[in-house]
Amino acid sequence: MIFEEELPSEAELTVGRSHAPDAPADLVALTDPVKLELAGAEFTGATLEFPLPDVSLADADAVMVATYDETLGEWVPVTSQYDASAGVVRAYTTHFSWWAPWTWDWAGIGATVNQAVGEVIGKRSGQATCSRGQATPDWVAQVVGVSNDPALAIRSCAEGEGGVLAVEIVNNRPYGQVLTYGSAVKWGWHETGSSYADAGRNEFMDGMLGGDRLYLPPNGRASVGILEPAAGSMVSFHIGVTPETILGDVISVVGQDVMGAIGSQMYGPVLGECSAYLATVVPPEDLGSVDALGQLVTGAADCLQRSVVSAAGQGLLDDVSVAKLESTLGAIKGANRVGMYLKAYDVEWKLLDLWVDQKIVGGVGEFGNGFSVRTASEAVEEPVELEAKLPESATGLRIYDDVKISTREDMYQISDTPPSFQEYILSMLAGEPSTCPSGRNIWVRQYHSAGFAELGMDECGGYVSFVKKIDGKWVEIIATQDVIRCEDLEAHRIPSGMVSECW
Repeated sequence: MIFEEELPSEAELTVGRSHAPDAPADLVALTDPVKLELAGAEFTGATLEFPLPDVSLADADAVMVATYDETLGEWVPVTSQYDASAGVVRAYTTHFSWWAPWTWDWAGIGATVNQAVGEVIGKRSGQATCSRGQATPDWVAQVVGVSNDPALAIRSCAEGEGGVLAVEIVNNRPYGQVLTYGSAVKWGWHETGSSYADAGRNEFMDGMLGGDRLYLPPNGRASVGILEPAAGSMVSFHIGVTPETILGDVISVVGQDVMGAIGSQMYGPVLGECSAYLATVVPPEDLGSVDALGQLVTGAADCLQRSVVSAAGQGLLDDVSVAKLESTLGAIKGANRVGMYLKAYDVEWKLLDLWVDQKIVGGVGEFGNGFSVRTASEAVEEPVELEAKLPESATGLRIYDDVKISTREDMYQISDTPPSFQEYILSMLAGEPSTCPSGRNIWVRQYHSAGFAELGMDECGGYVSFVKKIDGKWVEIIATQDVIRCEDLEAHRIPSGMVSECW
């Protein structure tokens, strides 16, 4: 122990070890707790130094010094420095009481998580369901990382939907995650939310992420339809935690009755006040760091608190909502941490689960909790002239100069097509609202009176779509970003005049 000033000769320092307070949950003491008392003098500050007899027990990321607060009845961490080479941990103090260095009880943490998962919190999800009854498309050579194992952070399965690879996803954790598209997709979907609060958070996150990423709500279901990438390629669909998802997790606990307001009204204020926070790059290893993870959560609460003030100034939130939000966010920011714990609402659980996933389980390479898709090698045969393969049937073909259809008002450009085809185009536009900055666009390229059409689909990535009228209904029969396969043309009897060559 090193005092800042020399103590008088009559000063007496005593060190006691009897009747120490109970250890905090999931922590073990690296030395016996000691009670420090100084008689006969006052002091302004001192540096405490605790030798660690078994340095092998100490993880540099998880060694901490804490003092016991008699008023709160709990151990409170203080700023400390772990010197691995000297085998000591140091902390500065201006008062004496009970002190001890701590590290994690790994077995206890695992037991706590498992118990909370299975018996208390119930924050795990059922398996992903693939029910289309179709095998993965022929262009798929291998899918890595898709598994329905109940222990995984992401449960998933893969199947086909025509020429599209459909991956059904369940976020098996109580914290949000983000899927980043590794190639063009036909769709990206997540469930709306089972409550008003969930729906508000999900709406907010969709606006935050834009079109090249898909939000995976806590314990929620999602789906992505992957179009055929280039032959012989490997594409990765990364899934993991980002500053945006941590912001969403904090949003999800700031008040059930104001979540709708956050979803519809708070996007502008939050984007303005949290832009610097959202630009933070989070290395995966930081999610296994107690301090870094805690800073991310308190940083999110801090910028959200500023957003509430901004929204109040704009008249977007009433006084009652503002008071509730500021109270909750202030509690998260000022939460008393014993290591990784944030004692506010369910943020403690989210952090525990996320930290254990990263610290103990770790990531899985470049796609995080996601997956990668390898396509079959490119065909080596020469393209076949279609006139030699298919009968000539160009009569009835109407070629358009890439007519763009984005709204009902654009439909006049294809008024010479049958009503059933026009209704099909309108139904494609009337789906779930697009999250892409450019919206959802359909380019009509060709229409054939035999009941075929070629379309260009544009929504966060483009692809060519061939549709056919079958039993009175228009359905998509081919979706691709590559040259059409000859067998597909033959199978669907697409008129040869619509395509110049095939593989």
